Order: sequence, then structure tokens, then C-alpha cells
Amino acid sequence: MTRYFRFGEFEIVQNPDEPPAFGAVCVAHPKECHEHSGNVSDVKTVHKWIAGHARDTGHLDFDRNMGDRCHVIPPEGAIPEARVPRSV
Repeated sequence: MTRYFRFGEFEIVQNPDEPPAFGAVCVAHPKECHEHSGNVSDVKTVHKWIAGHARDTGHLDFDRNMGDRCHVIPPEGAIPEARVPRSV
């Protein structure tokens, strides 16, 4: 069976109920360290962790990460009714 669906712009928005998460991992000595700041909702907390880790270890290279949860708002008719989740 062939199905045709109308194409339209999908809107992707940040979920306001879930704040972004920030974190950092030490990559100065990849085989030795890998310490992680943990995920927090404030980037300043991550920067304090990075500065403290650098001070305590001399490690100067880090990967910083930021993630958020998003929600998709499809255009009308873009998703078949049978696939739309129903509220319980």
C-alpha cells in the first residue's frame, strides 16, 4: 500500500519543563583521567569545576557539553492520526 503525506515545516522547540544540562569531562590525559563534572543546570557551576580540576591536577583540556530536551510540533496532517500518542 502506498501512502502520501503532505510535507510541511516541523517546529522544534525546547521543552520548558526541562532545563538545559551542562557538563564537562577532562580530556587532558584521555587514558588516565576522564573525570566528569556531572550534569547541572548552571554553566557557571561547570566552569568552577573546570577551574578547580585544572588547579588541582594541572589538566588543561576539557570537553564541554550542553544538552536539552526538545518537543516537535508537526504541521497539521503530517502525522497519521493512528500514530499520534493519545493522552491517558
